[in-house]
Amino acid sequence: MTSLLTGTGRLTLVLLVLGIAMFNSAKWIMLSGNADTALGVTYTSRFIGIAAYAGVAIIFRNHLPNMRNILMVMGLFVGLYFLSMVLVAATDAGDMQNVIQYASAVLYGIASALFFLLYAHAFTAHGPRMSALLFAVAQLATNCFMLLFNFLPPEVLLITRLVFLVVGPACMVASIVLLLKGWGSPAHDLQYEAPAAGQDAAETAGSAEVKVFPAGARDWTVLIAAGFVFSTLFGIIAQVSSAPGTAFGLYDVNTGIVLVMIDFLLVVLLYFVGETYTFAMVVLLTFVLYATGLLLYPRMWPAGNLLAGSLIRGGFDCSTVLLWALIARHAFRNPQRTFRYFGMYRAIGTVYVGRAIGSLLLVHYTAHDLLGAISSVGLWALGIFAVVTFFLTSQGAISPSSADAFRLTLTAPASEGAGADEFSARVDAFATRLALSEREKEVLTETLHGQSRAGVAEKLYLSPDTVKYHL
Repeated sequence: MTSLLTGTGRLTLVLLVLGIAMFNSAKWIMLSGNADTALGVTYTSRFIGIAAYAGVAIIFRNHLPNMRNILMVMGLFVGLYFLSMVLVAATDAGDMQNVIQYASAVLYGIASALFFLLYAHAFTAHGPRMSALLFAVAQLATNCFMLLFNFLPPEVLLITRLVFLVVGPACMVASIVLLLKGWGSPAHDLQYEAPAAGQDAAETAGSAEVKVFPAGARDWTVLIAAGFVFSTLFGIIAQVSSAPGTAFGLYDVNTGIVLVMIDFLLVVLLYFVGETYTFAMVVLLTFVLYATGLLLYPRMWPAGNLLAGSLIRGGFDCSTVLLWALIARHAFRNPQRTFRYFGMYRAIGTVYVGRAIGSLLLVHYTAHDLLGAISSVGLWALGIFAVVTFFLTSQGAISPSSADAFRLTLTAPASEGAGADEFSARVDAFATRLALSEREKEVLTETLHGQSRAGVAEKLYLSPDTVKYHL
């Protein structure tokens, strides 16, 4: 990890995190009452984005597209979106303006989906531990921006949103360019060739297979169900709690402070266990925050105490970051399916299904009448899900990540012959199970033969820093 935190590697990571935080916080501004954005336009962009996630997951289910082409397509949609915004400002109020607004929502939804999948792939390229930490840092930075937005007047907030929508993608594109050039990051992961059709890297290891969650269809079902349950429940609560006459405590200053504290603790946690935490830990941490918030929700919310909303929002943040990092860990082992994994998860684990349900409930009931029912049903749903989850997932399928599970002790033979053949076979098996690149395997082999770092660099025509990074 340290090699990525120096020189150009540090710049790559700063641009990556900053770009994501700015773009994500700009998306949340659209839901702010100060943003003066029509809800119909907002929800159109969100559901178009969901359709785009699903479409990309289907189209690129078993291969990675060319990153430059994706950048060009995303740039096209972003350019058309800003053109539509200019047309909206230049058009008088009326039917034509409404048409242009909804067209811009469609363009924004597609561009935002491509943007998310692109940065998910960029995170994945950094490896399991680093990607987990980066997800948490990006979420922390997003909530810091959101906290600051509470102090901005509406006109400044709108300008800030436009600036963030420009600067965020620009930072992200710059980070991707650095990745493609191999500056401070394993660019070969962006062009990694998939294992044999229908197999993950670990599955090609024969009898020595080690399962890492999610290891099969059942694990994926549970993981996607977790995203759906946590996101939908949060969406319902967010929609009902933001109804007129209620205390809107999911995006206010106090909640922002609580979220920053929770996200900071999450960063610290993932710094130490980012590569080895389990799905059980995800469910436990999220369940505690959600359950505590739901227990307090019916009593505290009507009284104007917004702590319950803060805890529920914190649970949603925890589940989002930890589940993303689990998927990134798996995608690192099988990069060709990155868009399939993240696209499928984002299409299903969205808050807008819950928001739609909340809107329908508010048609027939008042927000205060729904508080107790939502709390009871939410606790029941979480309890059932937790029981089913721990019943379906075995400890073997939730084992630590590949770095620990695939650790082997290799000793190079002193002479050629059968020993050398066996050694070579063991190195090949080890490299296959870890999805190492050919260059990483060469560095490993020379090191096991007793070469110093400088010796490996000289023999393979690499810089000492590159050898250090590969090791």
